[in-house]
Amino acid sequence: MQSSLAQFTIVGLRANRNTVIEGWKRPGTAQPPENVKKAAEDLLKKIDTAYVNWGTPPSMVSNISQAGPPLVELPTPLNQRVAQLAFAIEGASNAPTDFELAQIEILLKRIPVASDEVRKLVSEDLAARNAMMAEAKIPYVAVPSIGGGGGGGRRPPVEDNDRDQIEP
Repeated sequence: MQSSLAQFTIVGLRANRNTVIEGWKRPGTAQPPENVKKAAEDLLKKIDTAYVNWGTPPSMVSNISQAGPPLVELPTPLNQRVAQLAFAIEGASNAPTDFELAQIEILLKRIPVASDEVRKLVSEDLAARNAMMAEAKIPYVAVPSIGGGGGGGRRPPVEDNDRDQIEP
């Protein structure tokens, strides 16, 4: 769960930050002060540095044919390692192997550190950049969130005892 949340957060954070930066490049768009632009680009670099724990940063993805090996070799993302390990353990009828137990120990150490790095990117770095953008009176970057509103979901069922209050 912790790895999935961190992966979701960093992907959304990068997409939101990149959308803002790309938006500033469009013709006729009001330009933010240089310090805000630089701070946004610096944050994007920090995000890409942390992103490698959760996937291939879009800035490293090649735009050429994907027929050959990757141009940049990166380790398997942490959340993918968790899924692979869980699948291997759940799919076996025997006890976890020494290798699998060692992988669990490694992931138990790496995931909290990498997740905390993502949390700090949002709570400290993004918050500081958003304050800078608000001060410059330009829209700031939304923090990625899971659920929690917005619509599109189903309404909870109306219980029989609630019908008397809703219907005349």
